[in-house]
Amino acid sequence: MPIFPAAAGDLRERFIAVLTPMGGTCVDASGLDDVNALIASRFGADAVVASRRVGREGHARAVRRTVPASLENVDVGVVRARFGVAETGSVWFSEQE
Repeated sequence: MPIFPAAAGDLRERFIAVLTPMGGTCVDASGLDDVNALIASRFGADAVVASRRVGREGHARAVRRTVPASLENVDVGVVRARFGVAETGSVWFSEQE
């Protein structure tokens, strides 16, 4: 994967500026406690969570052999992105995530 020089300006601000019009929200989380609080506040204490994040256990653990249809009742998915793309407001996941 080629590494391109970063354009001028704050990358986080550029990422948020593109993400927001697409309906996305950027939230600062300093740890899993913040993530858990965010999930509870947005989806309620009874939200069904599928997690690929160590330390944030969910009701379902999505792994390679998970049948997608078995996740039909999941409200929230928790994964860790490798990096964000400021120009598109996207996040990148590898097959491991």
